[in-house]
Amino acid sequence: MLHKKIIDVAKKTLIDIDDVLKKIKEPDYKRKVAVLNDATIGQHIRHILEFYKCLMEGISTGILNYDNRKRSTDIEEDQFFASTVLQNIIYFLSNNKKNEVVSMEINYMINEHYEHSTKKTIFSNYYRELVYNIDHTIHHMAMIRIGLKEVAPYITLPDDFGIASSTIQYQLKKNN
Repeated sequence: MLHKKIIDVAKKTLIDIDDVLKKIKEPDYKRKVAVLNDATIGQHIRHILEFYKCLMEGISTGILNYDNRKRSTDIEEDQFFASTVLQNIIYFLSNNKKNEVVSMEINYMINEHYEHSTKKTIFSNYYRELVYNIDHTIHHMAMIRIGLKEVAPYITLPDDFGIASSTIQYQLKKNN
């Protein structure tokens, strides 16, 4: 089933991130990475996990808003706490199979002025947003890969860490 494949891919990306959480030294997790505009590995992982937490909340309430996520410095500063949050997300993914409809609130600026932003609602569903979270995660994993080369080169990553499935498929076709 397609939904099982989507869930498996989401869980695999999170398991790969959890592997980084287990291997990275604490100072390196919080160290500013010049090539990432002084963001930390922890900040990128926080960002990923908070999007999943928004999805989980949105499924339970029926209203999804990525812009209003609660930014947790605990996740970005404590890799063990981040790993616990990550495990809770994997548990949710393993146990939530319904393709619930959600009202997704979006808030875009008009004329690049925050005071003129407008909130709109569109409809989406769990699997669509799970696919979005996978793509969002892979994008940040690519940045984490770059950052780890600078602050934690002792970590070996899977070959597909931070590489989109479509890129892997393209490379396979090109090499055959």
